[in-house]
Amino acid sequence: MLLLLSIALVLVAFAYAAKHEITLQVAIPVAIAFLLEVLVYMVPGFPGVLSYLKTSFSKKKIAVMVLTVSVAPYLIYSIPTGVFSLVAAVKLTLLCGFISWWFVLFKPPGKGLSFSDLVVLAVLAYPMVSGLTTLLRDIYISPHPGIPRLDVLGRLMLVPLGAITFLAIRGVSATGFSFKVSPVDLKTGIQNYLLFLVIGLPVALGIGFVRWSPMPINDWVYPLSVLANMLGVYLVVGLGEELYFRGLIQNLLTQRGLPSQVSQLISSILFGAAHLGRRGFPNWKYGATAAVAGWFYGRSYSTKNSVPAAAVTHTLVVVTWRYLFDN
Repeated sequence: MLLLLSIALVLVAFAYAAKHEITLQVAIPVAIAFLLEVLVYMVPGFPGVLSYLKTSFSKKKIAVMVLTVSVAPYLIYSIPTGVFSLVAAVKLTLLCGFISWWFVLFKPPGKGLSFSDLVVLAVLAYPMVSGLTTLLRDIYISPHPGIPRLDVLGRLMLVPLGAITFLAIRGVSATGFSFKVSPVDLKTGIQNYLLFLVIGLPVALGIGFVRWSPMPINDWVYPLSVLANMLGVYLVVGLGEELYFRGLIQNLLTQRGLPSQVSQLISSILFGAAHLGRRGFPNWKYGATAAVAGWFYGRSYSTKNSVPAAAVTHTLVVVTWRYLFDN
């Protein structure tokens, strides 16, 4: 599977490079950086790999490995393409080092959400909240006009960085994080997506956050575009955000003894708050809509304690917004 994925990524990379006239001196380092990032991204989704890490290595060694593989993709593409910045490298190392070493330097808390957890989660969330910071864009500078956004490397990096830190070093259990989407996950995710359309969408329309503005269907590329967007949102946004807000925050609040619906409500409010910085701070309409949507993402999660189920609902909501609405 990994071999096929690697081959597919390489083929896509070279096809993209040829289309946008990107030289091999740029295309190869960027492709290798993405390939490494994707392979590291997949690690937390395999329980056997996580179990091997926890039983074979000390927490200090795991922290060293996580820090290394988090920074490596930046160095791999930036040095040979001439966009390396010592300041950017230091910022990235400090960010990743803080997260990966926190629970090594400070004794991991017991069961349930703690202040220590919130500190790490806040640092993890900070670079991902658009409108709040341009940290990732400032670090992952593109070496070619044909590659407009490379900060996606950083967004991909934050998922395994946070997941391995909490699962292998902090030792959080029963998060429900996996890449496998079971039929039950799919059914649950779709059911809560439909509930959001009935309850949440009228809220978004009523407060003026969105308006009906479907993207025109021009040609046969449209369905492929939708599918590609769904895959991208699921992998880059859905799984990562649902791991943090549902698999960690909602899960740890419940483990602390709070009723499941109270945990779901708190995680939804925090999810909404994390979106206040999008498109101008404070964007109350965005935050309110995100909080309502977060309730249904949390509902998907709590049904079977499944991050993939929540990520399915999340993905369908985002793609629906992109293709059928505007704001």
